[in-house]
Amino acid sequence: LKVPGDAREIALSDFSVWERTYRSHKLRPEPILEFLVQWVHRNVPLNRTRASLICSDSGQFLFEGERVTAIIDLELATLGDPLADLAGMVSRDLSEPLGDLSRAFRKYQELTGEQVDREALDFHTVRFSTITPLAVAHLVAAPPAGLDLVQYLCWYSVWLRAPLEVIANRLGVSLDPVEVPEPRVSRYTTCLLYTSDAA
Repeated sequence: LKVPGDAREIALSDFSVWERTYRSHKLRPEPILEFLVQWVHRNVPLNRTRASLICSDSGQFLFEGERVTAIIDLELATLGDPLADLAGMVSRDLSEPLGDLSRAFRKYQELTGEQVDREALDFHTVRFSTITPLAVAHLVAAPPAGLDLVQYLCWYSVWLRAPLEVIANRLGVSLDPVEVPEPRVSRYTTCLLYTSDAA
């Protein structure tokens, strides 16, 4: 792993790898994704100068009782800002609820002796969340045979919206809630299998 040379490299960590991959596979205009990439580059916290090993895709623990027995899924591990792992947990919590993360943050503060820098945490939440749509944009634009398109569209949509919500919250901008459309019955609706009409 390349040791980050300054605060900018520490903050961005592996972001450039994902951005290069995205650009080399880009198939269509991606205005929201381009906005997020530029936001990340413009908002690097330059006060964070300590690098450590980070899981990146954090929050994947095996445990027994209250004791963590293993950390799994380390293929994205790299060197960067330790707060990136807390941000990874914030992001993961959207799809796999982890419980009250404020407890984890208090424990982090207790063990490290430093307060969680909320602005840096939000930066890393945006940075980490943006990595998912960077990685899958070309797959949802031109799905290969056998791809679970619904799963990839969900990843793409959730992790495009989540960083926008973090940015809006930072700026004090309120966002309208997403309106969930009413379900429509069609020939593909599974509940039809259980009605007398389907017999």
